[in-house]
Amino acid sequence: MAPNPRVAKAFRAMKDIGIPEEKTKPVLKYLLKIYKNWECIEAENYRTLSDAIFYSEDAEASKTKKKDDNAEAEVSCLFPFIHDHPN
Repeated sequence: MAPNPRVAKAFRAMKDIGIPEEKTKPVLKYLLKIYKNWECIEAENYRTLSDAIFYSEDAEASKTKKKDDNAEAEVSCLFPFIHDHPN
């Protein structure tokens, strides 16, 4: 079965701006599930798709940072004297 030409164009457009297919595919599937059509996705040279990819990357980075901050807070609760120690 030949790949959908719209999917191929979306992948190509994202590749042109440096976004690999591995990041594009799950976001594209999600947007197609939400919009149920291509018009919003294809508009403005796939701007909705690229914005959604960048947003998902930001959300993932934020989640990782929050996880790191929580881990640091847990350590400081267990060992409060570490932060009081003069360098």
